[in-house]
Amino acid sequence: MTTSRCDVFSLEMDDDFRIPGSMVSGFVDINLSRAFEKKVKEVSVMLVGEVTTRVSQTGFDTSTSEEERKSFIEQRTSLWELEKSPPPFSSSSDSNMLSVPFAFEIPDESLPPSFWCSTAEGCAFVKYFVKVTAVRDAWYNSNVSISRPFPFTPFDDSCLLTDSAISCAARGKHTAEKLMRKGALFGGRGKVEVDFFVPGLPVMPQLQSIPVTVAIRCFSKPLSSSHSKDPSKFTFPKPPACPREIALYLTCVCDIRAQHYEVTSIASQKPIGCFGKPAKRLPDDALAERVRVAVEEPVWYPDEQNPKEGRWGQAVELSTEVVLCCSSSFDVDILKVNYQLDLKISFDGFDNELEMTIPLGPVSSGLYRDQPHDHLPKLDLPPGYWEVVQVVEGKAPAK
Repeated sequence: MTTSRCDVFSLEMDDDFRIPGSMVSGFVDINLSRAFEKKVKEVSVMLVGEVTTRVSQTGFDTSTSEEERKSFIEQRTSLWELEKSPPPFSSSSDSNMLSVPFAFEIPDESLPPSFWCSTAEGCAFVKYFVKVTAVRDAWYNSNVSISRPFPFTPFDDSCLLTDSAISCAARGKHTAEKLMRKGALFGGRGKVEVDFFVPGLPVMPQLQSIPVTVAIRCFSKPLSSSHSKDPSKFTFPKPPACPREIALYLTCVCDIRAQHYEVTSIASQKPIGCFGKPAKRLPDDALAERVRVAVEEPVWYPDEQNPKEGRWGQAVELSTEVVLCCSSSFDVDILKVNYQLDLKISFDGFDNELEMTIPLGPVSSGLYRDQPHDHLPKLDLPPGYWEVVQVVEGKAPAK
């Protein structure tokens, strides 16, 4: 357990991961002498789960924003009341300290996971925390509170997906293509075609390996048939044969509403799988174990319309498994969160980047009720979620 303090009380609790039905417990140590001096009439503790959204809109010379907040858990209990305890007069500071335990149970209901995003268009977060408040006896005296967050994720109530069921599931195919020219403003253009394969699952579970395959086919610009025996003439665009040359991102898309304002925003975009930056941190032998690469030999394709021309082409296929690490998808009226994969492959020359978006079904927590919960997911929550907030009502928050 760790401790957060103010001059009237301290809150001691842990920041462990919680699931439905988990207990949230700790201790509040109240300095009765300070409580009497500060005219505190009650110290209470609350278990809170809430979603907060804020949307900003900027005009030519104005900027406005709206905020909305909804609570889905509010459990409160009183820890100490002045009228039930005589004022302390002991000179011993130890005898003036009162340690009070508390415990709450998280409802086993359909609750959203902990979540946090902040973009230029808006921000939104789902936060679970324990809030201790020292209530003072007059309206002109400011109350003091401390809020300590903890992470939460719901159960996956969909059908249990075994690793074999995932690997044997029918693959969904997503395609993209782009014409490219290297260097010159005029002349023939090469072509890149990409197929992306991912299991067509009703939900995408976390904590489990999901197989993905990237099939890339590159074709040269139209060439004279005299080059049909010389594959060295095929110089652009060449297919990437190394995972380090491909970038794959897990992208979080948020539909945020606050009062009358709405916005759809890219909340985060982080590398996933052994492609791009993560692949660059791996030695070659480890990378080869995680990503299977099949490179075909170049093939000459005659032009059916013009027998004097054709194109060189070459295909590469990269297969691997990805594990999702994020808050699960959810919809709580003012905030809807979904995910997609974004693939980016760069080639030589200006504006020669192929990009494609692969929509994912709902992402689930991967935690099933009847399974052991020894390995809980690590939600990718930013530092802002973990901030312990001390507030004096009527004044700015103190960190």
